[in-house]
Amino acid sequence: MIIENIKVKNFRQINDKEYKFKRGINIIKGFNEEGKSTLLDAIITSLFEDPRKISKNALENIKSWDSDKYPFIEYIAIKDGKSFDIVKDFSEKRLSVNNDEKYNYSSFIKESLYLDKDIFLRLSTVKQNQISSIQGNMQSFQKSLFEILSTSFKGNINIMDIISSLRKEINSMKLGMDRKVAGEGILKQVEREIIEKEQEVKSLSDEYAKNSDALKKILNKKEKLSELDSKISELKDNLDAIEKAKNFSEEMKNLDNSISEIEDKINRVTKSKEALDKIKDKDNIKILDNIESNYRELLNIRERIDLREKDLDILEQEKEKIDNLKLRPVRKNSPLVIIVSLVLFILTAISSLFGFYIFIALFIDIIFVGIYLRFVDYHRLNVFKNPTLSHIDSLKKEIDLNKKRMADILKESNTSSINEFFKIRTKLISSKEEKLRLQSTIDGILSGKNLEDLESEETQLILQKKEIEIDFLKVKDLLNVDPLKVRRDKITLEDMEFGKFSLEDEIVGMEAKLSNTGVVEEKLDTENAILQSLKDKQIYYSNKFRVYNIVLDNLVKAKDSVFENISNDLNTLGSIWIERITNGKYSKIDISSSDSFSIFDKKLNRLVTTKDNLSTGLLDQIYILARLSILNVILGDKESIIFLDDPFVTFDEKRLSVTKELLKEFAGKHQIFIFTCHNFFDDML
Repeated sequence: MIIENIKVKNFRQINDKEYKFKRGINIIKGFNEEGKSTLLDAIITSLFEDPRKISKNALENIKSWDSDKYPFIEYIAIKDGKSFDIVKDFSEKRLSVNNDEKYNYSSFIKESLYLDKDIFLRLSTVKQNQISSIQGNMQSFQKSLFEILSTSFKGNINIMDIISSLRKEINSMKLGMDRKVAGEGILKQVEREIIEKEQEVKSLSDEYAKNSDALKKILNKKEKLSELDSKISELKDNLDAIEKAKNFSEEMKNLDNSISEIEDKINRVTKSKEALDKIKDKDNIKILDNIESNYRELLNIRERIDLREKDLDILEQEKEKIDNLKLRPVRKNSPLVIIVSLVLFILTAISSLFGFYIFIALFIDIIFVGIYLRFVDYHRLNVFKNPTLSHIDSLKKEIDLNKKRMADILKESNTSSINEFFKIRTKLISSKEEKLRLQSTIDGILSGKNLEDLESEETQLILQKKEIEIDFLKVKDLLNVDPLKVRRDKITLEDMEFGKFSLEDEIVGMEAKLSNTGVVEEKLDTENAILQSLKDKQIYYSNKFRVYNIVLDNLVKAKDSVFENISNDLNTLGSIWIERITNGKYSKIDISSSDSFSIFDKKLNRLVTTKDNLSTGLLDQIYILARLSILNVILGDKESIIFLDDPFVTFDEKRLSVTKELLKEFAGKHQIFIFTCHNFFDDML
């Protein structure tokens, strides 16, 4: 698998960026604190972290410092020529592969990288502080290699630790088997306990043989006790069967009573519902609601008509009194009278200036003042009479409207008179009360259930009765057994149980006598059981010891086989590159030795080992070769990813040049990411 491109949002100091990569070598160069290691962590997070399972603390550690949102990472991976779009939204806790959120991503990434997460991080991710981790003799080198190869178990135990633990366990188990020592292992301990227990059982068996006659008597009494138990059991079964028959008979009666009660309830409910349905067919509840509404309105209308008729009588009497006064006005043009009076007043004022005409003006004024006073008298009459006439007309209209509304309501209710309307209402109310009574009766019988529940309950009781009937028929004849015989059998049972108690007491006494001699059958059985348990324990630990040896054998062979492959691959690969790395000083690497690894020194014309104090730089270079060798063994021709986070800062120019050539060769099979702040790889950009 290779990574084609990746989008990163809200991941530490990466707010929103997209990166595109190619096959072979990808160089990510930048100054310190520019986000190189952050990008590496983001890529590793995109490969291995699951947004649905990551902890809150881990989320807080990877989110951007200036954002409240959690990271969003999307990358496109190419595997076997196919493109896969992987989206990890840590805010929404969502993970999808090609828009499929149910895709098994953990299997996908393991199959794509061909390595478990732990092995990938140990093997394919090299950081600066890891380059010089292998120092010392061959055993430490082997242990380091197997720490890289081993999948972690609980407690971070690797294959080398397992082999060591197995050897310790095997030696602990067989301690004391070959020779005498201060302590002893489980195998020796069980063997000793078996010998001691066998001697104890033999001693008990000898004593048991001496008391065989007493034991035979006990056995005879136990046989009698067994026969008595059998008879008691048989008699009890007969009496229990008779009692069961009585119980069945009583239960059948109770069920019949219950069924009858339910049938009675069903009949009563059915009859009440039929009566209720008849009432529903005859009278409709909606009609009653309308009549009730009209009834209240009719009462209000009739009351208003009575009140208005009384008011009308009073007003008509008052009108009659006014009409008897026979007052008549001259005219109604009051504005004209006022205007003429004003004009005369003005003329009088003018004529007073001339003297003679003043008398004529005053005479005319008196005439018009009389007319005006007559108009005022008429106006008072008019003010008094008109409201009375308008009120009478208004009341008559209101009475007519109410009577018309009353006629409409009666017509709407299909009645010709108020009395008929009231009779229909009374009848409907009576029907409604009858409905309520019938419904109350039904509810009281059902008690929160419905008719189907009662029928279901009846069916269940009938089925239950049929089930009991099957058992009842088997024991029905026992009801005819003579009660006197039953009584005699009970007395016989009591006698037999008393006899059993006496026999048990006698057996206990005889066994107590044997117990005083220190030998009883139960003790011998107990000791034999303990002996058998010890033998089973011996078989268990012997098998466990054998399995441990087989497992150890296979683990050692597997370890040797893997290391031999790594050794051969590293020897072959290292021999090609070591001469170039050391400028011709060394020509071969050999790690086949059991206690050290060697390099052929051309000047000395011999192999030199780590005991000869090879330089740290050379060991660093061999470490890179070791990792690439392990990748060759595990991956073969499969395509995977390698991350290198500035691991070459201690290399001189010559070693760095050779390392570049080595990386170019491996870039033919793998996608390599180099993160650096130096100019070492500018020629490869």
